[in-house]
Amino acid sequence: MNRDHAYWLDILNAINRVQLFAAGLTKDDLGANEKKQSAILYQIIIIGEATKRLSSEFKIANPNVPWKDIAGMRIFWRISMTASISRLSGMLFKGILWN
Repeated sequence: MNRDHAYWLDILNAINRVQLFAAGLTKDDLGANEKKQSAILYQIIIIGEATKRLSSEFKIANPNVPWKDIAGMRIFWRISMTASISRLSGMLFKGILWN
């Protein structure tokens, strides 16, 4: 398995975990559950880290994906994990898990 394939699988697995962890939760449910918040944020960081490690060739071959935005968000999520997640959850998850 080449490196890009391994990172792409990491991304897909992390996306599946986010969907699994968020299944059936409302924004309020998530806001009250720090374990779920942490688990979801960790998977988003994995997505960003794996995206950063994909080769330029892979990214060029898939130009419809906003690679820089995805890789850049990992920094935002790391900072967010050190803040009060409960207090920020409404802002952090708006538009990601709920519209």
